[in-house]
Amino acid sequence: MSQLRFIKEASAQTVNAINITDIFSSDFDVYQLHYFGGNYSGGTSLDGRLISSAGIVVADSNYDYARSMVRSDTGEYDSYSANASYFRSFGEVGHTFSGTAWIFNPFNAASYTFVLNQNAGGVSGGSTFFGMKHTSVHTSKISATGMNFFTDNTSATIDITVRAYGLRVDS
Repeated sequence: MSQLRFIKEASAQTVNAINITDIFSSDFDVYQLHYFGGNYSGGTSLDGRLISSAGIVVADSNYDYARSMVRSDTGEYDSYSANASYFRSFGEVGHTFSGTAWIFNPFNAASYTFVLNQNAGGVSGGSTFFGMKHTSVHTSKISATGMNFFTDNTSATIDITVRAYGLRVDS
């Protein structure tokens, strides 16, 4: 039987970045991160980077992603990139947002780290809504123990809570 096991929660208000550390370990191979918040101060996306076992935010150019966003005002938008310096995107953030990311093998230094994510939210005072899905991979084999979430507009601030779970597989 498999089940999610709560690991840790981190919250912050009026910030443009949050680190959630000491969540990835040899205990699990698959993790679920649930994040939610709002109260944004300007248009922005929520992006992410791994935090190495040495406690350093990994800002190398080994992040690849593909994403698809559907907005109520402009329709569908798809984008992709190789050799980026972060996982883009955990979503657009607005007056409210919520998302779930599945992260595979972040602690395993012999494997790439993969992310599957989907999120939804509202912007423009609630008049515009969006949904987004993205798939990402970090193509350098490292041992990560945490995640750094940040706004791509560094002058924008948000309130955010991140909850981390490990997927336990019992035989």
